[in-house]
Amino acid sequence: MYEAVFFDLDGTLYDKKGMPAKFIWAALKSGCLLLLGKERRTRRKIAASKKPASYETLFAEISKGSCYSVDKVRKWYYNWYMPTMIHLLEKYRTIDSSVLAMAEDFKSKGAKIAVLSDYGCVREKLVALGAKPEMFDALLDSPSIGGYKPCPGVFLAACAALGADPSRCAVVGDRPETDGGCVEVGMTYIKK
Repeated sequence: MYEAVFFDLDGTLYDKKGMPAKFIWAALKSGCLLLLGKERRTRRKIAASKKPASYETLFAEISKGSCYSVDKVRKWYYNWYMPTMIHLLEKYRTIDSSVLAMAEDFKSKGAKIAVLSDYGCVREKLVALGAKPEMFDALLDSPSIGGYKPCPGVFLAACAALGADPSRCAVVGDRPETDGGCVEVGMTYIKK
């Protein structure tokens, strides 16, 4: 039995098929397509390094070699990027009931359950999907706790947040290359 089970959000708790195209279209209409592209590339580069990082790391890296200041990137992220993501979820997606049932099953067996997202605004995104955030014992986003998945420190910090032994924890996710990084610290990876 697991002490804690962490659920990835994007692509796991909802089907993200078609969402990147909607996001690209929204960025094109808003005139920030180049910035969106730079964010995607930079996020992947940071995640591949498996080193500790934060939102400020992301903003600074996006700013490097561009005409965007760190402050401008930060404002774009919080005033356009995250609100747009939440709006698109509310308009086009709902929570995956089978994954939600899996979470409820783990909880009924005594495990703590949490969301471990690659992005912020976890509560707002869950609400937009029609889920009840209070059903989870913790709502975590990896950049706020030390890096981008698959950084080992992210998984260790998530376990520590719930007071759980990594060897008795699991991550449910859709991407073995990121969510599956949990095995490096002794956790179990469960493919959605």
